[in-house]
Amino acid sequence: MPCGLRELIVKVLSILETVSLRELADIIGASINDIMNYVSELITMEGNTVKLNEAGLKEALSIDCEVEAYGKLYEYYRARPRSLERDVAIAEYGYKYAEYLNFPGGISKEVLEVCLRLARFGFESNVVELARKYGVRAFIIGFRVGDYCSAIDGLSYAVRRADPLGLMPFINQAISVNKELIKNCIINYTGLMLHIGDGFVSRGYLRSRVT
Repeated sequence: MPCGLRELIVKVLSILETVSLRELADIIGASINDIMNYVSELITMEGNTVKLNEAGLKEALSIDCEVEAYGKLYEYYRARPRSLERDVAIAEYGYKYAEYLNFPGGISKEVLEVCLRLARFGFESNVVELARKYGVRAFIIGFRVGDYCSAIDGLSYAVRRADPLGLMPFINQAISVNKELIKNCIINYTGLMLHIGDGFVSRGYLRSRVT
C-alpha cells in the first residue's frame, strides 16, 4: 500500500534529520503549505530549516515507507548538477533504494558508477574514508549485479588507502570468486591481489608474523 503524504514527509525527515523547508518540499514534490498542514505538530523550525520533534521521531518509528522515501531522495539528488555533495547523496540514498528493491539493473548501474567515482576521488586525494567506504560499496554492488570488473576496481581503491585487515570479509570474497567469472578483468584482479599484499607489508603485518 502506497504511503500517504504525511508518512512520506515524516520518513524523509527521519532520514535527513535536518533540511531546509524549501528543499524538503522539492524532495517530496509538495508545497510548503501542504507540508505544514500535514506535519506542523511533528516538526521544529530553526530559521529556514526543519527537523522532527520528539513526537515526530516517535511517529517515524512506526512508519514503513523506506522504499518510497529513499526513492524520493535518490530521484531528487540524481537530477541535481554533479558535485561531491550530489554524488555522496546518490551513493547513500541510491544505494539504500537499490538495496530495498534487490538491486535492479538501471539504478544499481548508476549508483555503482557514482561509488566508483567517489572511491577513485578518495584514492587520488588520499581521503581514506571515501576510498574505503565507497570502494567497498562498489564492490558489493558490482558482485550483486555481475559487474565483477567494477567490483574488483572498487575494492582495489579501498585496499590502497585503508587497512586491509579491516577489509578481510571483502578480500576473502574476492579471493574465493570463481576465476571464470573474472576472466575478462584478470589484470584488474591481479592488481588487486598485489595491492592487498602491499597493504599488509606496508603495515608490518607480514613482518610481525615472520618474526
